[in-house]
Amino acid sequence: MYGWTSGGSVPELVTPLRLVLGIILISAGAAKLREHTAFVAGVLQYQVLPAPLARWYGRLLPFVELGTGVFFILGVWILPAATISAAMFASFTFAVTINLLRKSEIPCYCFGADARDKMGWHTLVRIVLLFTASLALILYPAFPDPIRTFVYQPSTDGLVELVPLIAISIFGLLFISLLETYPWIVRAWTAPAIKAPSRSVSYTWIREPEEERREEA
Repeated sequence: MYGWTSGGSVPELVTPLRLVLGIILISAGAAKLREHTAFVAGVLQYQVLPAPLARWYGRLLPFVELGTGVFFILGVWILPAATISAAMFASFTFAVTINLLRKSEIPCYCFGADARDKMGWHTLVRIVLLFTASLALILYPAFPDPIRTFVYQPSTDGLVELVPLIAISIFGLLFISLLETYPWIVRAWTAPAIKAPSRSVSYTWIREPEEERREEA
């Protein structure tokens, strides 16, 4: 029916793949919104984007994750959602890689400001797996498409027959990734709320020494 394989098994495998992606994105977006201001401050710690752009990125990211996750769960607009998801995970990969090379000892903030697990190479592996899953949804969407049906007609060279194996492998890796991130999700929703620094405190650390001496006098 879909033209990917003679058995038409790819769409059935893509469905659980998008559901797992949807659950992860909705969980991450909701956890970030729980302490939105503190999460934006966490994005600034990455020191990858200019501060004004990083703030906007941190403010908008949870809503984009929630919207994309809902599209995956409902099974609508899968191709645009997968494209946005792949772009997000590509940006995460870039930011995490830079900070790992810098040996930065900061939390990953993958599931908000409350889940303060230290960033490591396992973080990068998980993000790359999620990026690969998003890419799989772009290449093999779970809905009929005449152009793709024409391009991916069954062939006798055996290459197309590898698609189900690739899809199963990606889903298995994603399932392992979900099990790994589950404790993060629990901690993000059960940990005490983190209070963002007050405006007066944020100004204190940038005052000049001369100004402090005048106040003490």
